[in-house]
Amino acid sequence: MSAHTPGLRDERLCWLAVEDKLRRRSMRGTGFFIGLSSLVRSADVAFGAPDTVRGFASAKMRKYAVAVDIVAMRLNSQERDVLRATGEVPEWFLDEVLAEARKVKLR
Repeated sequence: MSAHTPGLRDERLCWLAVEDKLRRRSMRGTGFFIGLSSLVRSADVAFGAPDTVRGFASAKMRKYAVAVDIVAMRLNSQERDVLRATGEVPEWFLDEVLAEARKVKLR
């Protein structure tokens, strides 16, 4: 990512910087169920795990999105300048997002 991202808010730039890592984290521990559901589905037996897995990962991603917005407000002006120029967040950012996500309550 470069400085050629006109009109994007810092919160959005932060999300773009960490989204892939967070998506991988949201799917941790679900591989067994996805593999098992594929096996069961191939035998034409209704299992339902894919929706459960997707729902779980989706809820985690929503929590992460809220946390990214909250943590983005903690960036100082120098960190914001680096974010806008390079598309990268500070080293501490992802750990703070994960900690904040644990506090997020979804309705």
